[in-house]
Parts: sequence; structure tokens; C-alpha cells
Amino acid sequence: MPEINFNEFKKNLSQEKKSNIYMLSGEEYLVSYCKNAIEKNFFQENELNDFNKTYFSGENNLNLSQIEVAIETLPINSEKKCVIINNISWGALNEEDIQNLTNLINDIPEYCIFIICNSSTPNGKKEISKFKKIQKTITEKGIYVNLDSKDIPLEKQLIFWAKKEYDKELPSEYSKLIIKLCPNTDIKGLKNELEKICLKEKENVITKDSISIISEYKSKRNIFDLPKSLFSKNYKKSLDILEELFDQKEDPIGIVAVLSSEYIDLYRVKIYTIKNENPMNLKNIFDYKNKEFRIKNAEQKSKNIRLENIIKSLEYLIDADSKLKSTTINPKLIVEELLIKLIKNYN
Repeated sequence: MPEINFNEFKKNLSQEKKSNIYMLSGEEYLVSYCKNAIEKNFFQENELNDFNKTYFSGENNLNLSQIEVAIETLPINSEKKCVIINNISWGALNEEDIQNLTNLINDIPEYCIFIICNSSTPNGKKEISKFKKIQKTITEKGIYVNLDSKDIPLEKQLIFWAKKEYDKELPSEYSKLIIKLCPNTDIKGLKNELEKICLKEKENVITKDSISIISEYKSKRNIFDLPKSLFSKNYKKSLDILEELFDQKEDPIGIVAVLSSEYIDLYRVKIYTIKNENPMNLKNIFDYKNKEFRIKNAEQKSKNIRLENIIKSLEYLIDADSKLKSTTINPKLIVEELLIKLIKNYN
């Protein structure tokens, strides 16, 4: 079956004849949601016990022999069993692994519901090539689901969550307002914001007063907005953000520390890229656990800057940090000068 989206996936599950092989790829929350939907569709609550559900983490090397044993082991007190692989680390697999995994997928027995959950994005030509080989096999033998929050009616989803999980009525106009106040927020983030609102609201119907908790939070400038503006080479916006941060009494040394962290990520990723190594392997050396997005962001930004420029920028940052800690010069002037140097050096 060709690639399908979230809405097509829901329709497919409602059909009498369904596939037993799935690959779910996209935002983590949606991947988890669809995995749970598959389990509920095929199994009664008491059927998915330790015997009939086997979970493998793909973040390190996959033990394909163990996966094969799990697939071939018959279910107990159930017609079906479930085998799940979560977040395959494509860079850790060699061509033999890909071929063996392809062979496994091609020979999944009908009693086994086989699911690959993929919320991490493959990086680089080699990883993408491996990913596409497995994707192709999945589309030939089962269903590949490409999950994007744009395919979901977010307004209705927020209303549904408010009622189901918090027993609160969320008026449609306020559902739209939540989405408007949280631009570029993924579906998991929107649900987190809804939780804050529902916990604050004492009435059965959510009021605009409770929605204000988002407005109050959003009105405060986030220190991490500064590097985003800097890397977009927007002088004016960067200086405006800096002005707001100083008005909020943000520590100048803390501001420089945030910028330094961004450039350290850039430096590490650039070194790995130059060596033709997978930057995601940095998480095995440095503290990037649950912060892999920093590596991905740095990989994208590093394409637009040379290694020598990154090193020069780190020198600027060290110099600014030293001045802030050892001189009486106006901290705002020091950080303003630093920003201008960093923006000019990012090319």
C-alpha cells in the first residue's frame, strides 16, 4: 500500500481487512497515538501481556536475532501477538542489517502485528538511503504512515481532550485562541498548554481568564529567542530581543552562556560533518539525552558557516564572558557588540 497520512490511517483501521505490518513516522506524540490505536484495534485489554507484546529499542544496535525469535514465537491465549521496534538508529545499521531487517519484514506471519515507530529523523545520505529501503519494503508488505499535525483538526482535538481528560467544555473560539497564542508549537506542546489551562480553570466551561495563563507566559521574552534571531542574521530583531531581555533583568552572563552553548553545538557538529561521521553519535559522548533536537538544529545551521568562523565566534564569546566578569564596562554594550560580531561572522 502506498504512503498514507493520519486521516487515511484512521479510515484504514476501521476497515474489516487490515494490514499486520506498520511503519509510523513523524511527531512523537502522533506516533505513540497511532501505535496505541493499532493495539486497541487488534487486541483485547488482557491479551497484550508480557508474552504477546515484545518491545525493542532501536536507539542502539538492533538484535535482529532476538526480533526474529519474538516474531516467530506463537501468541499465548490470543490469536495475535505484537512486536514493536521504536526509533531505529539508522546510522548504527550496516547494509547487512538492513537486508536482514528487510527479510524479516517480508516474512512476518499473519498472527504477528509488526510495528516500527519512527519519531527520529534520519540524517545524511547514508541514513536516508537505509530508511528508504525499509520504507519501500513496508509499503510493499504493509502500511507506511507519514504523520503530520497539519493533517489533524487541532481545534477539535483540543476540545475533545478538554472534555475527555479534564471534563471541561472548551468553546471553539478559545480553542482557536490557544492555537493562535502558540504558533509553531507541535501537538504535544499544545496538549501541555491545554493541561495548564484546565488545571487553572475551576468552572466546568473554560473561560478567557484561564487562557490568559498562556498570554502571560508568551508575553515574556524567552532567552532562547536570541540565538534564533541571530542565526537568521536579523540585526534589528536581535538587538530588540536583547533590549527586552535586559528589561526583564536577565543576567548578561547567562545570555552569553546561552549563545556559547549554541556555538559549542555548532563546533561539535561541524567537526563530525567534516569527518563524514554521523553527528547524532555526539549523544553518546556529551549530554544530549532527550535533547537530540540540539544536534539536528546545529547540523542545519552548520551548513551556512565555516569551521574557522565558528572558532572565531567562540573566541568572541570567551572575550565577552571575560569582560563581563572582570570589567566595569556597561554589560549591555558588551553583549550588543558581541551580537554584531557574531552576526557578521555567520556566513
